[in-house]
Amino acid sequence: METDMSDNITIKLAGEDVELVPSFKASEAIQKKFGGLNSATDAVVKLSADNVVAIIAIAADTKGDDALKALHEKVYEAGLVKLRRPLVKYLERLGHGGRDPDTEEDEAA
Repeated sequence: METDMSDNITIKLAGEDVELVPSFKASEAIQKKFGGLNSATDAVVKLSADNVVAIIAIAADTKGDDALKALHEKVYEAGLVKLRRPLVKYLERLGHGGRDPDTEEDEAA
């Protein structure tokens, strides 16, 4: 199943839009790193800079030491508190198969 671009979460880092893509690959990587999406959410809520950067790097497919160092700086400049809400929303979408849980109809009904 392809995720519609409207299901992406957009954050602003250093004046640029960064698309966080809710994909199976990202979900799998975040779950492996954190032991589950709830643990990843806890790390975001606790404002752990390294963990916030790790989630953004996975979601935006950021690779390379230089790119990760730059991402750390951009996250610091943006502010962890400002990034908390969109990252939690992103993690919720991963838990709903990449879709917005607020607009998804209950298929079991």
